[in-house]
Amino acid sequence: MSLEFAKEGFGKCISDARNLVNISLNFQSDNQKTALRGSLMLVVSAFDFFIHEIIRVETKRRISENPGSVKFEVPFNITACGQDVLSIEVDLLIRKRNSIRSFVGSSKVKECFSTVSIDIWSELENHKEINVKEVRKRLDVIWAWRNRIAHEGDLVPSNSSFVYWEIYSSDVIDSADFLSGLAHDIVDVVEILAH
Repeated sequence: MSLEFAKEGFGKCISDARNLVNISLNFQSDNQKTALRGSLMLVVSAFDFFIHEIIRVETKRRISENPGSVKFEVPFNITACGQDVLSIEVDLLIRKRNSIRSFVGSSKVKECFSTVSIDIWSELENHKEINVKEVRKRLDVIWAWRNRIAHEGDLVPSNSSFVYWEIYSSDVIDSADFLSGLAHDIVDVVEILAH
């Protein structure tokens, strides 16, 4: 199974987020910062989509090739459907189960890859020679930033005024670059392990 859909979808969202950052530079300061927040949300959501798709494809591949390597329970009523529709039903089940989950924090990324028996951080360290501790820390900072925007409106906690945390286009672009690099490394590792 191909990881192309995950890579292409992620790449499109990252491109759109970068375009939004560039367009925002023509806005007044308040509108620019709102656009930057939206761009960061798109970047992080794109990474979440990417992880969801990688796990979906890898789960289906492993179920067909080595079912014992997957920590994924398929109900009997789905397995009883027969081989001709099993792949479609498993795909729908994976999407349904994971649809309410987020796979962006470093511990969540580790957790989701464990369902396909991959210790992703160790594999990234072994195959890509990256400093996993730093990568995980940076991923968690981006995730916390996204959560602050999504759940707190990116407002500085205060009882008397509504002031936003500062946000800069360079930080959003750096986050997009970092997540793009991490996504590329993850694809490389998953493809290495598949062969």
